[in-house]
Amino acid sequence: EGGGGEYPLQDGFGWTNGVVRRLIGLYGEP
Repeated sequence: EGGGGEYPLQDGFGWTNGVVRRLIGLYGEP
């Protein structure tokens, strides 16, 4: 995994996926 801070804006969902995965990692949800 590489978090550089640059997410491709794919219809406005490209960065969303990165954020969601980041939140899941912080919360530790399945």
